[in-house]
Amino acid sequence: MPLESNEPLDREDAPFLASGQRPSSPVEEESGPSDAEKEHLRKTRLRLMLTLFAMILAVEVGICMSNGPVTRIYESIACREYYAQYDPTKIGADGEVQEELCKVKAVQQDLAAVKGYMEFFDGILSAVLAIPYGLLADRRGRKSTICLSIPGFALNCIIQLVVMWRPDVFPLRTVWASSLAWLFGGGPVVAFAIIWTMMSDVSTEEERFGVASMGADFASSAASSWLMALDPWLPLLLGWGLAVVGMFFALSLPETMRVGSSQPTWKQPSMEMSQVSPGHAEYKEVPSKEQEHEVLSDEETLQGEEASFTTKAARPTFFASAKQRSRAYFAPYSFIFRNKQIMLLLTAFLVYRLSRGSSWFLVQYISTRYKWTLAEANFLMSFKPALTIPLFLFILPAISRQLLKTMKPTQKDLQLMRISIGLLAVGTLGIGLSPSVAMLIPSLLVQTSGSGFVFLTRALITTLVNREETARLFTIIEVLQSVGNVIASLSITTVFQIGLELGGAWIGLAWMMTATAFTLVGVAIWMFRIPSRTGVSPFFPTPRPSLSFPQWVLRIFLFCVRLPFFIPVCIGYFLLFQWLPITSLGRKAALWCILGVPSIWWVDLQVDGVRKGTLNNDRHQNRLPGPGSIIASSFTSPIDALYLAAVFDPIFVSCYPSTREVEQLSVWQAILRAFALPQAKPQPKARTVDLKTIMRKYPGRPIALFPECTTTNGQGVLPLSPVLASAPHKTKIFPVALRYEPKDVVTPVPGSYITFLWSLLGRPTHYIKVRIGQAVVGVAADELPTHDATMFDPSASENGYSHDRDDERPFSETSVMVLEEQVPNYVGDSLARLGRARRVAVTAPQKLEFVKLWKKSYWTW
Repeated sequence: MPLESNEPLDREDAPFLASGQRPSSPVEEESGPSDAEKEHLRKTRLRLMLTLFAMILAVEVGICMSNGPVTRIYESIACREYYAQYDPTKIGADGEVQEELCKVKAVQQDLAAVKGYMEFFDGILSAVLAIPYGLLADRRGRKSTICLSIPGFALNCIIQLVVMWRPDVFPLRTVWASSLAWLFGGGPVVAFAIIWTMMSDVSTEEERFGVASMGADFASSAASSWLMALDPWLPLLLGWGLAVVGMFFALSLPETMRVGSSQPTWKQPSMEMSQVSPGHAEYKEVPSKEQEHEVLSDEETLQGEEASFTTKAARPTFFASAKQRSRAYFAPYSFIFRNKQIMLLLTAFLVYRLSRGSSWFLVQYISTRYKWTLAEANFLMSFKPALTIPLFLFILPAISRQLLKTMKPTQKDLQLMRISIGLLAVGTLGIGLSPSVAMLIPSLLVQTSGSGFVFLTRALITTLVNREETARLFTIIEVLQSVGNVIASLSITTVFQIGLELGGAWIGLAWMMTATAFTLVGVAIWMFRIPSRTGVSPFFPTPRPSLSFPQWVLRIFLFCVRLPFFIPVCIGYFLLFQWLPITSLGRKAALWCILGVPSIWWVDLQVDGVRKGTLNNDRHQNRLPGPGSIIASSFTSPIDALYLAAVFDPIFVSCYPSTREVEQLSVWQAILRAFALPQAKPQPKARTVDLKTIMRKYPGRPIALFPECTTTNGQGVLPLSPVLASAPHKTKIFPVALRYEPKDVVTPVPGSYITFLWSLLGRPTHYIKVRIGQAVVGVAADELPTHDATMFDPSASENGYSHDRDDERPFSETSVMVLEEQVPNYVGDSLARLGRARRVAVTAPQKLEFVKLWKKSYWTW
């Protein structure tokens, strides 16, 4: 039984935290929570934040405290095995070997292999299990998925403890079996991915938690070093116990998602985390970028839709089903592969994680090269997080404030990224080349100064995607980092062993290789360019290309030749011809003459469910607007009204964002609306009626309206007028999207008459792409079909009607049936899909504010 919710949870691309129920139509107002609910929300949010903070702190401190002791115990076991074979006299009465004797090449190579392959097995399991457990968290709940990690953490610790406690029974390499424990819950990657996603949804202070974690790392490393001097088992047991106890805090987490509920979301007594999140009331839902490009090409769409209508009863083959499932599985992540900037920054994450693999052996490197004990080396490393705290609290914020005086935030982040990666490369190279601790410490300082790189990169890459895509982006980042861990565990381990074999200065070979990788990342970051505009600006004029001298001459010539023909033809039609008692065919022919003067002849018409070249078939005529139907068109140019009149001969009406009534317009008035300021409501003297009255008055003609209520540049679809929800019962509403090539004939800024005429008459030709969507029919709730058409149509997911779409509704072959109050939302989604645009939350009244600001800086003519 499907969930009664506008946002199905059974989707790969659903966020970790379910979003709150949203109004099903733009006219349905949201009811705010009561005071008691607000207080409960505040307490729930506080409880969640404290629990997550305690989990992060406990696990981070526990893992950090146990790293040094684990290395020392591994070294002790490998050392004892080595001397038992080659020189048993070095083994003391207590069965141990002095630590300074364990710095020989063979022991250190064995230790590096054990640690390196441990990271390899951990990383490969985490990478494989990250997405499946992420989907499980989406479908079964966050709390239950995190709780699965508890036995995984406990079993991992127990296996290692047994092997380390009884090395006479189990070989040291048996500790690799502990990686199998991550089959329960997916390991730290899954646990921390869910924790940080929940944290980011309820708090905007992630950096403070990070600084607190760094301070805890410093304290735990220092304490661990002191306890290691007494007995390495003390900090080991204390650290692992603390980490496991921290995971048990997951049992007290509030569940953030309801699965299988039969009640609508807004009726549930438990709190939605979208309400717990700060600023939730300001959030407006817009389609993601993959919805913008959900159909890779119009021809593929049409062919797929034709196939869906002719093969509904056919059972899909195994390979076809596998193909459809794989496409549906990866479709939510397709937005990443279409953006070169995102791909470049993700590569930086991968290489950064690969390069950071050398830090696993840094304590061992210091101990081996400079003849320090592991406790002393671990104590030196404890100062690294202590140095990071002032970097994040004071240094980076101070530099950011200075840069923000002359740069935009994204440019500031990019500049800091470039500086950070340079410091990482120089510092890491210094670590590998340092002949003494006196040179090592400054190199560590320089490297630590660049540790903000990964956080700056995450901040910059987040600006390149929509808010609803952020969780998926973070999942990909975690998977890439896991893959980087896998590669690093093999490559760094091998290179470190080679360095140990060569001896001398070559012991730092792994850090020399790491510095080279950082340098390659730095080159890529220096080549990175911030896109000129990462968001959607639906009211900005389309930039006009620069012209060469011959192009200017051609433009001026065409404009001067066409203008004397264009003006008389327009005057003749709108002042005289349209009032003559002629047929619809005669009016259409006259309008095509007007379109012909600027050479608007090339029209690419495609209709949902119709293969190219078969539109003349009689069985497809019901897919086109006709008498008694409504045309809901995009609105970008005066040509919109002219083209619709020349093809469909409709009755034009104007609609408004604040009322369900309309005002009848002539074709000329509809054209002029493309140059006019948006109107939030009808003029006092306007003669407004409802749609039913207009349709009864003109039963033999379609009704055309522009539901966005004002023009845009075609990049975004504004919230639609509520008038669509008042259409007569079971009236077909056809979404129609018009796009132009070149795009400079759009008029998003009011009053641009001369600019439009210059672009229209100066170009050699113009090209129109017309996309007509499947008709939308509003019905009552009891009239909706009880079955889901996609259950019988395996190819429906290829046609834009898959389970991945929030606006999915049962549909017939020629129309989609939705609740009447949901018609505006569905039509808006269809216009966005057909026009390759995105839905935006800005409205027509907000355009008035934009126009005021625009005219202060630019001339409009």
